[in-house]
Amino acid sequence: IFMGEAHLVVAPPPVALPPEGLLKGKEGILNYQDLVFVLDLSVSQWDSWRGKPKWEWQKMFFNSTAITRKLAGSNVGVIVFGSQKPYHQNDCTDAVWLAKKGPFGARKIGELFGKQKPKGVSALFTAVEKALEKKPQKIVVVADGGDTCHSSPALSEKLKTEIARAAGTTIDVMALGKLPERDAGILSQLAMTGRGRFVAAS
Repeated sequence: IFMGEAHLVVAPPPVALPPEGLLKGKEGILNYQDLVFVLDLSVSQWDSWRGKPKWEWQKMFFNSTAITRKLAGSNVGVIVFGSQKPYHQNDCTDAVWLAKKGPFGARKIGELFGKQKPKGVSALFTAVEKALEKKPQKIVVVADGGDTCHSSPALSEKLKTEIARAAGTTIDVMALGKLPERDAGILSQLAMTGRGRFVAAS
């Protein structure tokens, strides 16, 4: 199935994230030497999915020896959103570099990852804009919804402008769990506008 230029893949239950739908093929993320992961740490990551909190599925990625070996030698950065302020503070700027882009170190990123706890709002657009500033070859977004701070069922004009400016960057999006139609639409738009792939793992 194709959605505009964003390839939609319905993924089977993953054993780690991202699933094979993003890993394999010519456009697979492991073929890139310059990546930024944008990961959801909003409070909804505590929701159970396939027997464990969604957040646990994300952590498994950095515990996968097969995957981390493939990333050795690549420049990798990790941004998390929703990790700094509790949800009730509604901090729409809550997106930070967990690991700035540089030579990949699985152990270091894994240790930093393990100290994080989901707690805040989904400042998705802010996180992607922050990743775009570094103009990586590939941005990989893992999220279970749209942006809490934007009520429109579309990308913000600011984000669309930043994506257009970063013409050499593609954005793949992994939708984690069963999403409301509005949120699925926003995430698929992000992949389509970012010239990437949208993977729905539900």
